[in-house]
Amino acid sequence: MAESSISALRQAAEQGDANAQYRLAIMYHKGLGVAQDSGQAQEWCSKAAGQGHADAKFLLDGLKSRRSSPPRPVKKEPEPEAFADLTPVTKAPSLFTLNGIGFKMYGSSDYDPGTDSYLTTHYLVFMLLPLLPTGRFRVIRDGNTYQFLGKAPLRMIDKLHIAAFIFLFASFLFAGRHH
Repeated sequence: MAESSISALRQAAEQGDANAQYRLAIMYHKGLGVAQDSGQAQEWCSKAAGQGHADAKFLLDGLKSRRSSPPRPVKKEPEPEAFADLTPVTKAPSLFTLNGIGFKMYGSSDYDPGTDSYLTTHYLVFMLLPLLPTGRFRVIRDGNTYQFLGKAPLRMIDKLHIAAFIFLFASFLFAGRHH
């Protein structure tokens, strides 16, 4: 992230933008474009969590439960093309499943070593089978949690998957009406 982008993000965070505060917390937590600093990460995360930011609350619990570890070096700048088509994520998508029905992330592509992030596809699942792609996101995976960096456009294969799902679903409905 360019220095001017970090300054703009910090300014938004200082003016009370919970999403900006959360993003700064992640940057300090991971050492993305800034020196890793768990104190700064926890401070910005606390501010965002105090405003009801759900992801910040979750991260804050993790930050408080972790033992202090030696700081990692500042990661190299992310590849510009890895972030070119991303739009901001204001709310993380659901990753809840109950009895195999719900939403999951599948796949990984376009790995960016600068941020340790990759693109993955969010699916509506039934019996854990991906039925319908609902979005594509650049994420950083940390154990069983995802940090969403931005939303990417769907690929052509995802659009074909949606078309096939609609066709099969419509065929099922049509066949049901004529029996």
